[in-house]
Amino acid sequence: MAKKNNLRTGEIWPVLITGGRGTRFWPLSRKSRPKPLLALGSDRPMIAAVCALLEPLSGPEQIFIATSRELAPALKKILPSIPAKNYALEPEPRDTAPALGLSLALSSRRLDPAQPEPALAFIPSDMHVHKRAAFRKALKTAGALARSRDLIVVIGVKPDFPNPAYGYLQPGPPLGGRANIFMLKKFHEKPDLKTARRYLRRGFFWNAGIFVVRPGVLWEAFRRHQPETYARLQRILRAPAARLERVVKKEFPRLQKTSFDYAIMEQWKATAMVTGDFGWSDLGGFPALDRIAGKGRIKNLGSGRLVTAASDRLLVLTRKLTAAVGVKDLVIVETEDAILVMDRESEPELKRLVLELERLGLKQYL
Repeated sequence: MAKKNNLRTGEIWPVLITGGRGTRFWPLSRKSRPKPLLALGSDRPMIAAVCALLEPLSGPEQIFIATSRELAPALKKILPSIPAKNYALEPEPRDTAPALGLSLALSSRRLDPAQPEPALAFIPSDMHVHKRAAFRKALKTAGALARSRDLIVVIGVKPDFPNPAYGYLQPGPPLGGRANIFMLKKFHEKPDLKTARRYLRRGFFWNAGIFVVRPGVLWEAFRRHQPETYARLQRILRAPAARLERVVKKEFPRLQKTSFDYAIMEQWKATAMVTGDFGWSDLGGFPALDRIAGKGRIKNLGSGRLVTAASDRLLVLTRKLTAAVGVKDLVIVETEDAILVMDRESEPELKRLVLELERLGLKQYL
């Protein structure tokens, strides 16, 4: 297989999860330009930055993109080196379990049974990593563990403050005599601030939303816990090449609409965790950009300048000179057709505002 498809045998095949409207980044993010296509914190789109992060571990032939048919043309322009056959294109939104399942079926069609299985690494395409070498080391460790045992391996991030916006991972007993490898005891959903502080005292880790697993193990997880989904994914796996697109269009919309966490991860008990401290951020909304800009710094993260007087804790992304007097705790964002002014603590309301735009029929701004 390595010679036929230019793939390095037995290493890591990343699957980048790319979708969602990213309403917490409106007006930058739109239906036609979701969050992974935005350049936030760098001069290139987030998905391109994640691909560059993975280059020392995986070449373009090894990287798969899980996305919608609508986004594929834009992504192919941003990522010209990724082969078209490496795109797992969802005919319609069906949540993360069907999306990851489709990626499993399509990537498994590339496997050579005469070669050791690689580790599939399902990775969000909207993350930021500051310590790149440390992240790659943790991912490589997770890949080696997944290839050697029948485990699903998650990545736990050492937290540096109690963040209610993240899920948490509770470590179980150490595994293999390594200080940063544990069996996973439990997933914990996003907590309130008081609970997040308690999680830090108890040595919990942030959940980076990364899963590393051999294809055979993931197939078994679907077979046990989602048998109907398993059967339909098997039809996609075994479809003749000439009929593949037709089979995907038929079977994918019939998959149960559910999250991968609920469908598989909460059911599968053989889960391990590799931990690391690599300056990771899930860029869920504008306030998360503080971790890129540097907490306490006041600057324009757009191309314009920022001049302030008696102002503090501003996050600005504008193309023009922005002058702020006597204000604090604001997010100010400018695009060609819209301006957002938002209190930093009101970020959860931004999704409601986008729904209001939709209700008012202002589709041109969505």
